[in-house]
Amino acid sequence: MNEKKNLVLGFAKGYNWYILEPFIRSFVKNIHSADLILFIDDYSEFTYAQLEKVGEEIQGGTLKLEPVPDTLKERFPANSRWKVFADYIENHGSEYGQICISDTRDVVFQSDIFKFFEEQKNYIGYAEDFGDIGGKVCCGIHDWIQMAFGEDEARKLDDKVSVCPGVVIGTSKEIEVLLKKMWEYMPADKDFYGLDQALYVYLVYNNLVPVDNEIFISCHDGAILNTEWFHALNSIKLDGDFVLRGDGKIPAAIHQYDRHKKIADLVDKVYRVPISQPDKNFSDSKSLADQCLHLMQNDDAENNCEFLLNCLSKAENFSRHGNELIAFWKKLLYKKNFNAKIELLGIATQRAIISVLANGFYLNHGKYLCRLMDYCKKNNRTIVAELPEFVKKNSLKAVKFHLEKKNSNRYMRCLDLMARAGLTDSEYFYILRSEICLMINRKDLALIAQQDLLQHKNYVGDFEDALANFKAEMRKNLPDEIRR
Repeated sequence: MNEKKNLVLGFAKGYNWYILEPFIRSFVKNIHSADLILFIDDYSEFTYAQLEKVGEEIQGGTLKLEPVPDTLKERFPANSRWKVFADYIENHGSEYGQICISDTRDVVFQSDIFKFFEEQKNYIGYAEDFGDIGGKVCCGIHDWIQMAFGEDEARKLDDKVSVCPGVVIGTSKEIEVLLKKMWEYMPADKDFYGLDQALYVYLVYNNLVPVDNEIFISCHDGAILNTEWFHALNSIKLDGDFVLRGDGKIPAAIHQYDRHKKIADLVDKVYRVPISQPDKNFSDSKSLADQCLHLMQNDDAENNCEFLLNCLSKAENFSRHGNELIAFWKKLLYKKNFNAKIELLGIATQRAIISVLANGFYLNHGKYLCRLMDYCKKNNRTIVAELPEFVKKNSLKAVKFHLEKKNSNRYMRCLDLMARAGLTDSEYFYILRSEICLMINRKDLALIAQQDLLQHKNYVGDFEDALANFKAEMRKNLPDEIRR
């Protein structure tokens, strides 16, 4: 194509080294002759030092850490990043051949992504999600498009295969066009999670990005694998240190790796370097919390028990890390050399989870916590007294939110969570069950659910049948480009 270097652009507002490490190390290991530009904000001294240290290992390129402009700090990061990137590329785009825009929290590179497209000219690659926009198959971002552009626009796109802005690649001028269009069409009065994907899909399918060479990258045989919904209906395939795409070959980039335990475990093994003890050179609270996240991953976590307990007792240290705390509790529970110190760390972690999630509890939080509590019951592990009621109360709030917002693409998750959390005596359980049965054209089961609601009895006999029918219907209706 040309001899210019390539570029990966990432946004890391509020992220720590634990979150960024797999992304950075996978770049260093697999991408050469490319620069990596990270826009960072609200980071610890420890995180900054680790970034600089690993950045020195990049072959043929450099790591540049840029600040997030003050004028954009209040906007949701996934939305504001498009303006940040657009401004940077307007000034520096001519220095690069190909540019990859990538999420940094849940992406790893398995090979040099730019080599997949080195014969392409003047192109943009759009990575497909697995599923349709309307959510009849899976995925489903209709609600986000409706919130951004109205119900009519959302319905027009319902049958399209969703595309994801988590990893986007193209030649420099074409990426600059996309970035400018993303910010030009970004609704000024809206700023919510999912807006960037709604806007991205809206631009692509309304032909508002004037690029002649558009490449749609499938999960089956493309360079980018968006795993969350693809593996909803396909088994996860691993080969040694690699995650495989639908055709059994290795994609260059894996997105949403943290949605799947098998993939997350592989990423931990391949792209993390364990930290065995805290670094006393970094004593600010953010740095202590960041180090705590790493130390809890080690097999010898109990050797740092005093340090970890001290950090966990200050829940504000983990205000943005509810997902990580849940993951760490899981690792503690699954340790083979379970002992009294690990038990203490588990109890402290549960209390930190309750405090941290009190102001932000999502469906996935409830699902994972229910699984871990079940594991504790089966293996005689301690559960702090307030955790089960905390999970029930907040799960119900999350379910009510999705029902009130009519987020039908979340109904099955809501129903599953209520069953796991022991909330099948709630009216919302029967409402959800009836709605789902109607969605899959099982009016007989919907009628049973409606009758159960009227009698309000604790009966869940047809839940598994409804779930099985729902999945069967999804598989049956897969369009050819997804089913392959």
